[in-house]
Amino acid sequence: MSIRKVTVEETNDLLAAPPLREFAAEDARFRAIVGVSFDAYYDWDIRTGENYFSEHFDDMLGQSRGSARRWFYAWLELVHGDDRHRVLRSLSTAFRHEAMWEDDYRLRRADGTYVWVQDTGVIARDEDGQPARMLGRIRDITQEREAGAALEESAELHRTLFRGAVNPAVRVDRLGCYLEANDAALAFWERTREEMRAHGFWDDFPAELGELVEVAFSSETRVETEVVVEVRETKRTVIAAIIPCRIAGQDSFFCLCTDITAHKLLEEQLRDTNTALRVVLQQVNDDKVELKKRVMANLELLITPTLNRLDRQLRSRPEAELVQALRVNLSEILRPFAARLSPPEDGASPLTRREFEVAGYVRLGKTTDQIAEIMRLSRSTVEFHRGNIRRKLGLKRGEQQLGAALSTPLAGQGLKAPHDVGGPPDGEGADPLPGAGSSAGGG
Repeated sequence: MSIRKVTVEETNDLLAAPPLREFAAEDARFRAIVGVSFDAYYDWDIRTGENYFSEHFDDMLGQSRGSARRWFYAWLELVHGDDRHRVLRSLSTAFRHEAMWEDDYRLRRADGTYVWVQDTGVIARDEDGQPARMLGRIRDITQEREAGAALEESAELHRTLFRGAVNPAVRVDRLGCYLEANDAALAFWERTREEMRAHGFWDDFPAELGELVEVAFSSETRVETEVVVEVRETKRTVIAAIIPCRIAGQDSFFCLCTDITAHKLLEEQLRDTNTALRVVLQQVNDDKVELKKRVMANLELLITPTLNRLDRQLRSRPEAELVQALRVNLSEILRPFAARLSPPEDGASPLTRREFEVAGYVRLGKTTDQIAEIMRLSRSTVEFHRGNIRRKLGLKRGEQQLGAALSTPLAGQGLKAPHDVGGPPDGEGADPLPGAGSSAGGG
């Protein structure tokens, strides 16, 4: 709200005008105008110090109407201490040289808080040119100042965040014209600010991003997507975030970009590496299978014939049993099972090396006495091992012969008895018993 400047000559007639309180009491039109205004009016007799305030002055200070003290120094006491000396200097200067006075300051309210006001007064002078009377108005500008401060703070925050952002950031109007670009955006597009203004947003970004801009404005929220842009004939992948905004009454939007070109390249390289790794692992597995086949083939071609000849030569001698044991043990070495190296899932204990050896002879149909003779053990020791084997296999006396149990899959173990070397190919027939992989020294 602008106030017309008046001259000293124009203010001289004010001295002859009746006091404002009398005018307000007698003129209904003046009271009506003042009543619908939010400003407070005053009439200050500078020579006597008497100061008349309209009722809105009390409303402005949050006190009951008519309670304001009507003296200059009472008003001065309400002025904020940090503003008081400045206001007095301003008044003094206006009294010497001006026909009007205007200043902003804080007034203390009844609850102890302060309100910002704008005070504008017209100074009337006597015949000697000395200030004698001042008529003016006081307007509450607290909200205006807070809004202005908030706007300035918002603008400063915008400048700080926008210009200081490490990622490319631009502000664009609804037509696609660049309004602002931070240093990171200029470096990304390899342009000067003048070159940036010469280009349009839709020259740099794909047309499908337009749908995202419309979504951002309709929802008034941030939206983002991954797009490919071309910079100096080089394609780059960015995540573009669209943020709608209104600045100085103009619709526009920010586009914040995160360059992920290197990240995408790394992903592709990682996928290629994973593919190559899978090929290598598959080749390793194939090599393991091939190695197993070769070992078994070499066993059949090289070891088995030798064992057969040895078996024929020792057939009538006790050492022939050692050949059979060698077949069993060799079979276990070449056909390992993980269950032989750890306790079964049902918690049963694995067979010891000695128990496994006894079990192997039982599978061959040997009696307790024959096993004792072959292994050079006492009969009671062999019976002890047989009892342990039955217990570990969950066999009660009289339920099933141990030899028959060892020749069939073991209940709850998921294992089968081993073949003789030279028997069916791997994966066919019976599987080996647990325990062949145990270290020497078992019970």
